[in-house]
Amino acid sequence: MKNGIVVSPPGCLAGAWMGIESLILGGMARLAKRLGVPHLKLVEWTGAAFGVGGAAVLALNLPVSPAGFVGFLISNVFWIVWSRAVRADGLLLQQLAFTATSILGIYRGFFASVPGCS
Repeated sequence: MKNGIVVSPPGCLAGAWMGIESLILGGMARLAKRLGVPHLKLVEWTGAAFGVGGAAVLALNLPVSPAGFVGFLISNVFWIVWSRAVRADGLLLQQLAFTATSILGIYRGFFASVPGCS
């Protein structure tokens, strides 16, 4: 953060992130317009829905439960977009950390048991 403004990561990662963020905000803005709701509310509720869905899938403790981390990762992306838009820096930091745990969960749930992937 620089002078109270969230600064994007440098280089290619910043370009990729800005593309993802623009895609989400643009898509949500179009959908929100059709639904007649504010687009940031749609981003917020989509993040919440994927987070709750991911938690439910994990809590079921079924063979597909690692898919809950995919729900968490989608939720993280939406919450990062939302927190940057409303300048909620604490939530942004939290979601960046949760993104790392979601990626770890996806790796451990889907790839750690694959020969040659450890």
